[in-house]
Amino acid sequence: MDTKDIELTGFQAAQFIGVCPTTLHRWRKSGEGPPFARRGQRFIYTVSGMRAWMLRRELPAAKMRPTPWQRFRSWLFDRRRSHP
Repeated sequence: MDTKDIELTGFQAAQFIGVCPTTLHRWRKSGEGPPFARRGQRFIYTVSGMRAWMLRRELPAAKMRPTPWQRFRSWLFDRRRSHP
């Protein structure tokens, strides 16, 4: 079996992408989450599907905005440099 075709349970999938299982459940119900298949009463995720979903959600670095802390820190250090 290829490593990309490894099947994960909902709990394992949540750990794989770093979210709470409840978040994954909410995403599944709203259609936002990674692709899944249903096997009986279980939801199965594949590693390849999870990776493809994460790549589609990834933002380019140019579109990322600085956090409020980063903006404050930048302002503070710029101010210190301009006042000897």
